[in-house]
Amino acid sequence: MENYFDGIDGNIDPNQYFLTIEEDEEDEKRQAELNARLLKTQLHVHIGLQTESRIRKPQSKRKRSTKKRLLEYVDDDGNVCTLTPKKTFWYQYYILNGNNLDAKALNKFRRRFRLPYQQFNELLQELEESERFRRWKKGTKCCFGEPSSPMSLLVLGALRYLGRGWTFDDIEESTAISEETHRQFFHIFIDYCSTNLFNKHVIMPSTADEARTHIHDFAIGGLPGCVSSTDATHIAMGCCAYQLRHLHKGFKLNSPSRTYNLSCNHRRRILYTTSGHPARWNDKTLQRFDKFMTGIYSGTLLDDVAFQLDDTNNNGERIKVQYQGAWNIVDNGYMHWSTCIPPMKLPVLRCDTRWSEWIESMRKDVECCFGIIKGRFRILKSPIRTRSIESVDKIWKTCCALHNWLLDIDGLDKEWQCGVLSSDWEGQLGDFDTTVVPFAIQRMLLATPAYQSFDASGMGSGDDIVDDNIQNNTTIAGRGLNAISTTHVNVVRQLSHNLFRQKLIKHFHLNFEDNTIIWPRHKKRRII
Repeated sequence: MENYFDGIDGNIDPNQYFLTIEEDEEDEKRQAELNARLLKTQLHVHIGLQTESRIRKPQSKRKRSTKKRLLEYVDDDGNVCTLTPKKTFWYQYYILNGNNLDAKALNKFRRRFRLPYQQFNELLQELEESERFRRWKKGTKCCFGEPSSPMSLLVLGALRYLGRGWTFDDIEESTAISEETHRQFFHIFIDYCSTNLFNKHVIMPSTADEARTHIHDFAIGGLPGCVSSTDATHIAMGCCAYQLRHLHKGFKLNSPSRTYNLSCNHRRRILYTTSGHPARWNDKTLQRFDKFMTGIYSGTLLDDVAFQLDDTNNNGERIKVQYQGAWNIVDNGYMHWSTCIPPMKLPVLRCDTRWSEWIESMRKDVECCFGIIKGRFRILKSPIRTRSIESVDKIWKTCCALHNWLLDIDGLDKEWQCGVLSSDWEGQLGDFDTTVVPFAIQRMLLATPAYQSFDASGMGSGDDIVDDNIQNNTTIAGRGLNAISTTHVNVVRQLSHNLFRQKLIKHFHLNFEDNTIIWPRHKKRRII
């Protein structure tokens, strides 16, 4: 401090003071540069040591915390041997001896695993080429240095889990592969099938050319322009999270469940299905989240579909009226859009009753589709034991993809050319062979049921329920246009629901009188 003062009067020397401050600042800069160089040198040395240690020291294998539980068996000499996956019956019979299976064994293979043997090999090859399953490819080893489990057995286990509702513990007994390995593989399997396989086999039609074969079956059945039947089903969940139980507890099942809205054609081919929704949602809410139904109603899908409906003018002459757009068959739980046509709740005229009963029979194709899927894949009949709702949705989409694939394999997706004419079975009303006559034609041609013609007053029935003539009513209440143009094309989605349904009834009634209504059928049965 005394360097700052002069020796005479004790005052601070400014020159000496500022010179000292500059020297201190230079010392601090030199020290900072020295520290930075030292830190950089230490960092390079640390990285070099890490790299050297990484090169010199090979990665050690992981060790199991507990000893792996192995399946064992006793051979003919009384020795206890370890049962490996390649010694199991599934591997020896289905994998090694698969090319030597006879017709009876191949039928049993399909019944047990829900896929023909040839398509099983195609699926296996497709999975082996996918990077999602690289940990189970041939020649790979697990983290413990052991050979990976055969992917063929894992695929068989996943198909048995879906087809017959087995547990992973049951599959372990048949494959000698741990249930945890089966569980991990199954989740990757359904993730792949619910995306790649689903997009390959479940194709939503968007144009008239794509929907032509779907519309054909309904057109020969007296329902031109119809593309599909739509309904919802519930799939129970066995391990639903507690915070989601209230939302997924519906009125149809006692257990929590997911609901899916599905559209299929008359050949039971799935055209579209929604992802899962809570079981508390009704059909009207599901309709809002159905891209296929909302797309048809908004005009973004199938707006180029063109069809004709028979009608009569004011003079009673038969005319053809042009329509544009497609529509679906639904039940009365959905919103009354003009593109969603349900049967009538309280029909008055006989033609209304006849049309409602016919469309109820045609709508059973979606109910049959639900029954086929749940019968073929038993995992859907009992509560699904996965813990996440995403896994339940993936299982549903996987089953839908496999269902459509099996229709292609069996040739049941080809356009149906055969059918049963209603005029072939008229004769004496009620004298039908119920083994060959479709029920829809029986109920359409039989006399009016007793509960509809019962008269407790003794005055007889009135004229309002006897007359079958349909008037050209153009003022039917409902949202949308309330008039039909006979000279221009009528857009279905712009019409009112009630008016368009009355025009469908009129078309069906005129064709029924001409005996041109046909019940679509895959193969024409021989009548004995």
